[in-house]
Amino acid sequence: MKTKLKASNGENIAYIMAKHAEPDKVSDSPEEWLEEFNTFSIY
Repeated sequence: MKTKLKASNGENIAYIMAKHAEPDKVSDSPEEWLEEFNTFSIY
């Protein structure tokens, strides 16, 4: 089950930079964009 993420300010800035660099390849929202990364929680 995936949980909905809330992006932090740093993640929002990274999303804006990625969207500016490759607008056709980046998702329409920061949350969708973050879901594309295969990461795991350290907590």
